[in-house]
Amino acid sequence: MTQATKIVEQSEQTLNMFRHEQEAEAKRIKIGYVESYVSQLLTLLIQKFEKEHTTTLLPMRQSNETLLKSTLNRDLDVAFVDLTSSLKKYNEIEIIPLFEDNYQLYVPKQDPLTATVNPPLKQLNTQPIFLMADLPQQLIHLLENTAKCTTYRISTERLANYLLRHNRGYVITPQYIALPESEQFVRLSLAHTELKRTLCAIVRKDNHKPELTALLKEITTLLSHTSVYH
Repeated sequence: MTQATKIVEQSEQTLNMFRHEQEAEAKRIKIGYVESYVSQLLTLLIQKFEKEHTTTLLPMRQSNETLLKSTLNRDLDVAFVDLTSSLKKYNEIEIIPLFEDNYQLYVPKQDPLTATVNPPLKQLNTQPIFLMADLPQQLIHLLENTAKCTTYRISTERLANYLLRHNRGYVITPQYIALPESEQFVRLSLAHTELKRTLCAIVRKDNHKPELTALLKEITTLLSHTSVYH
């Protein structure tokens, strides 16, 4: 009886531990995101949502492929990913289209391209191209194959300014990243080209965490348009 009582007590303690963990997990919503305009508004989303709700949001940056896999495996509750046709084959996830990311091109002032109205991507083949953001791999392939150019990743405005001032190449940034205005280079919109991406939120249809519906509503309100760029 003594041994049996100890076993029962240990079992009850283990069950209580699992209950507490489940309750704590229900109060955490894990969010994954790919580098995009989402990352610019994520802090605002977290602050606004946590102020009005008791749930904690846990953000983590990953690649598109990892985000999809983590969502399917229930390691993530919500993921911000590129909207692709392949997503539609997963019947277990809900897809919420949000906004379109466009890009802009910075060109040295003396470059002949500055006189071109709405230049196509194939005209960017005269200079190296420096990217001030992580473009999806399919967009990098599109850019390199269409413009027959080589792209390089840079991370600071100071370096971008130097490259433009010394006529070392072109700089491409997302619409939400703007270099300070300068008399030494010109900004051209690439919104007329195929260099663009659509972002969406994905969530498992069978995910019934408390306050998840409220979070998805907040996400739609905050992110489902492009006019919020500053």
